[in-house]
Amino acid sequence: MKRMKKNIALFLCTIFCISLLVPPNHLQVVLAGEGNGTPETMTIGEKEYVIREKRVHTDFEDFENDIAGTANPHPWVVPDVNRKVGQNNVVGFVYGEEKGTVAEFITQTSGNLVLTRYFNNDSSPAMTGEVLLEGKVFFNDQSLTRRLFIIRNKNNNLVNTLVAEKNAIKIGTQTVFEYEENQWYHIQILLDNNVEKYELYIDGNYIGSYEIVTGGEVQEIRFAQVGKDNTAGSMYLDDIRIIEVVAETSGEEPGDGGEVEDEQPPIEIGNMMENGSFEEVIEETTSAWNTEKKPAGWEIWRATGNPTFELVEDMVYDGQYAICISTQQLGRGSASSPYIPAVVGRKYIVSAKVKTEELNQSGAKAQARVRVTPYDENKVQIQGAYKESSLIVGTKDWQTVFVEYDVPKNAKYLRIGLFMENSTGAKIWYDDVKVEAFVPITNIDLGIDKEIILGESVTIEPSIEPTIGSKAFHWSSSNDSIATVVDGK
Repeated sequence: MKRMKKNIALFLCTIFCISLLVPPNHLQVVLAGEGNGTPETMTIGEKEYVIREKRVHTDFEDFENDIAGTANPHPWVVPDVNRKVGQNNVVGFVYGEEKGTVAEFITQTSGNLVLTRYFNNDSSPAMTGEVLLEGKVFFNDQSLTRRLFIIRNKNNNLVNTLVAEKNAIKIGTQTVFEYEENQWYHIQILLDNNVEKYELYIDGNYIGSYEIVTGGEVQEIRFAQVGKDNTAGSMYLDDIRIIEVVAETSGEEPGDGGEVEDEQPPIEIGNMMENGSFEEVIEETTSAWNTEKKPAGWEIWRATGNPTFELVEDMVYDGQYAICISTQQLGRGSASSPYIPAVVGRKYIVSAKVKTEELNQSGAKAQARVRVTPYDENKVQIQGAYKESSLIVGTKDWQTVFVEYDVPKNAKYLRIGLFMENSTGAKIWYDDVKVEAFVPITNIDLGIDKEIILGESVTIEPSIEPTIGSKAFHWSSSNDSIATVVDGK
């Protein structure tokens, strides 16, 4: 009798353990198939959607016993830089009859493990409109941080959607769900690129609606596990589906019952940047700047190394002062502007004069660049919504760099960052930073019709209509071997 009870207990334990490893059933309901000529539909939450295109369905069944993690589960990719097999950090594929084949993120030391799917080429274009992202995850522990459904947006920025750490699934820093280890969870994200929001469902239950900056399209989806020194952990991933959908219409005409958008305030006239030429100066001996004088309203950030930030008079584009960022050892940092009020949906043209010296470290990607970053009404940065100028390398005389920036939803302010990236023994000067509202130009009159001889120069001062808005130009010559032009000269 005791032996029978022991066998029964073992049998029940086996059933229980196996049930934890089996992913929950797919929760989407297909209402009509393609075979009968009717558009295929599905239910998400309480709404019905027409399937536009099934972009991805990966169940990892073709990767049995690949525990070494040396193969890529097509169409997903494990970047080599993240595949640290020598450090016992791998994305492998575990096989067992009780759960089929699943991807396993195995981490035993520091370093990130990343599984990536790209949507950035002709055969796999970016995803727009409404997109369903879903998959099943199984956390074997609560000791590591996992990032689920990371999105690369139109601005080429990575944006976290869900973060799982300790026992919580979070949106930003907000806990929205508490999970238990050794249990499968079915996660669904209904993303709407049109309004830059998504709905989250876990095991079929609606969790909430959240805002996200996509810029209107998704170019990449990632899953990641963040390793720690001397900390082992793993998670399973299975049955990933990415489907483009569109909500079935209710029969109402577009705009019926919709909200009327608030009228935008008048276009700002002139340069909105306070102290963009650094002429307003504060003398402060305790400042983090390396000179006793610093430009009012500007703050500095030393990310790595110890770059030097100076307010200088010996190398300026215009006026009395300019900013100089330099470093003798490998360093990275930036100077950030005051907060600039901005209008949602409006385009602004950001420009700055930049001069560089010895930005030549190709291996370290030494470069100068200008970044525009949005902030909400509480002056909290809106993640993933920044945009940067083209990069400058080498030794270059003064030139103008531009960033065209469309203000995203919920942004109330902008800040301009003047960056030095990964440089050694280099110098960067910045001057004449401007932020101007964009107004389409209707007419340009160069005001000149003149022949010039070899060695002669002429200054072009164009007349522009309308007279409000940005007047920043990008000047170029059709043949630099005959004539060059810099800022109209």
